[in-house]
Amino acid sequence: MKKIYPLPIIGLMFFVLAQGAITSAHQISNLEAQQQHGNSNEFDFSALHVGDTVAGMKVVSIQPAIESLPLSKDNFQVQFQGKAIISGKYHYQDTAAFGPYLWVDQLTPGSEEKLPKLRGEGSTSFCFSNMDDAQQIFGPVGSEGKTKVQISDYTYVHASAEVCNTAKLVSVLSKN
Repeated sequence: MKKIYPLPIIGLMFFVLAQGAITSAHQISNLEAQQQHGNSNEFDFSALHVGDTVAGMKVVSIQPAIESLPLSKDNFQVQFQGKAIISGKYHYQDTAAFGPYLWVDQLTPGSEEKLPKLRGEGSTSFCFSNMDDAQQIFGPVGSEGKTKVQISDYTYVHASAEVCNTAKLVSVLSKN
């Protein structure tokens, strides 16, 4: 026996299927764009959406980096949710512009690939968002060396000002 569906149910089924197709098409498009450039940690700002995953981290917000300026390809910050273990060189310096300043750069190749970055951008560096905790561990001022850390809550910042990507220091696995 053939089932006959009322017209509103057919319309609802089509709507649900179309929504799934649109979402899948967006996810496939973003994945293809990442794979085309051979680096799944790179993203295209114009194709990035909340909920996307880059380098294993989920996009939780996209907003202007400088609040007084509109969100644009030249002024944005992307907050990611997820954890990564990163190795690189730490520097704890007292700077005239920022005061005591602690950052990690010169990431190892395996670490560089674990952090999201704008397509075509060079090497990655970051500061700790929980700077007081990090300064106690990496101090005194003037210290530098190699480290392996676990981070979370990475924020990629892109603006026409002196800005720093940030990450929450979860734990220090090694420091020398």
